[in-house]
Amino acid sequence: MALKQTEKNILIFTAKKNNFDSLQKLALTLSGDRQVIENYFVTNETLPGFIERLEKLASSTEVAFNITDVALTTGANPVMRLNFTARASFPRLFRFISLVDSLPYVLDLTQASFVREGGKGGAWNGTFNLDLITTTAT
Repeated sequence: MALKQTEKNILIFTAKKNNFDSLQKLALTLSGDRQVIENYFVTNETLPGFIERLEKLASSTEVAFNITDVALTTGANPVMRLNFTARASFPRLFRFISLVDSLPYVLDLTQASFVREGGKGGAWNGTFNLDLITTTAT
């Protein structure tokens, strides 16, 4: 009787070990996928790099760019809110915002307003609010 119980325990242990080994392999496989997915989200650590990308886009499109506020909302779905202004000719300003919108991040341009300085041919000022989905814990 004790031998049968021992054999049963060995079988249970072997099954649990096999399950654990399978889960370990799956975790290793998914870790690469997780990193790819996390690259689409902004965190406190990656925010400076994201801002640098915005600055480079502004420079390449000849747009004057200024961040006015950065805040992290709290709750179940945290959002990194980035408010900024930009100034340029309308085509340059539109190109800049189009490039921002096409960045490989989960983002939502929640507000955009444009005002032209002076008369025809004057520069345009834009005020923008951008929400970035974040994995930062609140």
